[in-house]
Amino acid sequence: MSQTPSGQPGDKAGNSLEEQSALLEQLFNNAPLPIQRCSIEGQILRANQASEEVFGYTCEEMRGRFVDDLFAAPDTYDEAVKNTRDVLEGKTVFFEGKRRRKNGEAIYVKGTAFPIVLKGVQIGTYSIYTDQTAVKDAEIRLSQSEERYRSLVDDIPAMICAFDDRGILSFVNREFCTFFSLPAENLLGTSLLRFIPPEHHPAIVSHLISLSETKPVITTEIPTLPPGSAPRWHRWTVRLVSERENGRRLFRAAGQDITDSRLVQTTLAENLAAMERTFSEAIEVLASATDAKDPYTAEHQRRVARLSAAMAEQLGYDSAFIRGVEQAAMVHDIGKIEIPGEILSKPGRLSPLEFELIKGHSRAGAKILEKIHLPWPLHTIVAQHHERLDGSGYPDGLSGRQILPEARIIAVADIVEAMSSYRPYRPALGIGAALDEILRLRAEALDEDCVDCCVSLFLKKGYSLDG
Repeated sequence: MSQTPSGQPGDKAGNSLEEQSALLEQLFNNAPLPIQRCSIEGQILRANQASEEVFGYTCEEMRGRFVDDLFAAPDTYDEAVKNTRDVLEGKTVFFEGKRRRKNGEAIYVKGTAFPIVLKGVQIGTYSIYTDQTAVKDAEIRLSQSEERYRSLVDDIPAMICAFDDRGILSFVNREFCTFFSLPAENLLGTSLLRFIPPEHHPAIVSHLISLSETKPVITTEIPTLPPGSAPRWHRWTVRLVSERENGRRLFRAAGQDITDSRLVQTTLAENLAAMERTFSEAIEVLASATDAKDPYTAEHQRRVARLSAAMAEQLGYDSAFIRGVEQAAMVHDIGKIEIPGEILSKPGRLSPLEFELIKGHSRAGAKILEKIHLPWPLHTIVAQHHERLDGSGYPDGLSGRQILPEARIIAVADIVEAMSSYRPYRPALGIGAALDEILRLRAEALDEDCVDCCVSLFLKKGYSLDG
């Protein structure tokens, strides 16, 4: 048996175990997420620094206290106790809900609790939390914005609806229901074509087929058939909202009755402008949530939005497309509100785990945005802004035409702004280095038209990120 200079075998192994123990201790104490270890009775034995910061108690104040008595909010206490009971019985539990800080302030968390098993015997539990308060607040404000949007749409003296390429209705406003003397539940899931004279069906189908990513809007005048009345003519503005969703193309339309008076046209224009303001307010709510979490990300989004809009205009897109790409760019990193601030502002190199968390922001942002109906597919654009033409991007490894034009534009603008600007982990690299990088990726990872347009803006048009 080999011996150490002290004559004691196994010192090397002992030192290795000590080193491993010290490493685990550092990981526990310095983890950016709150972690607590509890006894088999549910009492807190240890808590890390992040727990102190999120919940407001010192480790000494937490030690020995029952976890649910300390943190559970009154209206979620029973559920929290059940979750604790389950994990003490050996189950892994995923939970979310309200908890309370030492000062009584309510916070919203998601987390995982799992048993600690040693030699086949459960000796305690670990709980890991993620503070989701900013996300929950943003969802509430987003819901309020959507309610205002719905109220505004219902007050517009025009028929508004959404339907797929079969004409099947998925949304109708109050005016639509009133005109056809039917409640919404009798309209949704039925065909819009039943309200239009059959001789006009071929023209409608032709109009819908003609809409594309480069020509997403058309205006047409067709008669409609209200029950028990003569046909009335409407001017319809139809927009292609999504090229493919569940295998179907989706459209939204606003119909103005032009049979009796053109006065409605002026009123509709005013209300559509109000709708546009409501859309912008919803986007501003989301952008402000990012600003509160990470000012670097918020300013980055604003600069990317300006550059993306300039690129879209230079590429010849219409005003609706330009507005859509600008709005998407304004919130393209909204998913980062789910990432701990310590990671976003970390001055050094990210660990592989931290980088994987960062990469999750595209999908997280799309999930937030899909909860509100807007004239643009913002959630899809945001989900795709890190995809690359050659399939090397994330989160879904899309390639080629699978990537929306708006996402291709933002992908280029995102790289240029990020490399040109200061970040906590590195100094600004400058516009020259940024343009060299997108030229290196041109045609393989990045859209060549978007790259050429961006380079032209800076080198020939005198564009500046500083406005």
